[in-house]
Amino acid sequence: SAPYVATLNTTVATPAIGPTVPPGLLTISTVDLTTVDTDMWVYDANFNAIADFGNDDAQPTGSGIRQSQLTRSFAPGTYYLA
Repeated sequence: SAPYVATLNTTVATPAIGPTVPPGLLTISTVDLTTVDTDMWVYDANFNAIADFGNDDAQPTGSGIRQSQLTRSFAPGTYYLA
């Protein structure tokens, strides 16, 4: 068999500035906005992933919904969504 080969390609992404929203409970969703399978994660101002601030395939589990949705409480600050 042939030896295993892996190639890493990178692309620099420039963050887009989104809306300013008040702190508190916020829902971010792609449900019913696309037919494409989506996955999202929220990062802090230092681009660190925030634990449990991500979603791939909205609930209920097994529903067949391939879009993402999350509702979380946000403190004042800068966040990035990928």
